[in-house]
Amino acid sequence: MLNWRELEASEVLAAVQQGLDGDARYLPTGFLDTHQWQDLQDNAALQLTGGFERAQYRLAHAAGTPAPLHFAIFDPGQLPGNARTVNGLRSLLRGSGIADSAVGDIYLDERFVLALHSGQYLDELEVEADYAATPPALSFSEERLTSASLRADAVVSAAFRVSRAEAQKALQYGFVYADFAPIAKRTQDLHPGQRLVYRTRGSLDIVDSGVNPRSGRSWLLIRRLTV
Repeated sequence: MLNWRELEASEVLAAVQQGLDGDARYLPTGFLDTHQWQDLQDNAALQLTGGFERAQYRLAHAAGTPAPLHFAIFDPGQLPGNARTVNGLRSLLRGSGIADSAVGDIYLDERFVLALHSGQYLDELEVEADYAATPPALSFSEERLTSASLRADAVVSAAFRVSRAEAQKALQYGFVYADFAPIAKRTQDLHPGQRLVYRTRGSLDIVDSGVNPRSGRSWLLIRRLTV
């Protein structure tokens, strides 16, 4: 997998273009994580604004050229149950012939929203969708969780419904991010205001946290951005 953090701006531009041209090594899943692109915003030469997929296309097109995107909004009830998660939906899209490089941000709310290349539609899925130039406003409900502590491994285990051992392994290999940077230590405490991203499993915002004085266990209020 390409480590884009080690590249110069011109090399990032070239790599993104290769992904858009169909080179699987540089598709979003192997090159830029849906959220990680924000780490590159400090590089003025890249001019990243407006969302991962929009940023990706902006890198690959001349300055001032609008990113060729639109947003498909549809009822998730039209999909089979195993396609109502980010990974499941991406698999369904790939199976219908829509490449990963043509699908950007996926928002899962009461209605699903996909950022698509402007030449892509969901006709092959037989999904009735509305298409818009900008994404609609989204409302995500809050969820209260109980965790052994506010340590990263405990929170990841509770929030993403994996075992403590699996959470520790994900942290060890750099699959979990807090505020778009890999979490360095599994013993690091997490706190309200942070965005937590577990690659392949989704993302969430930590809204509030505390400790139950009776049980001694921690609690978190989260807003799950993907399911």
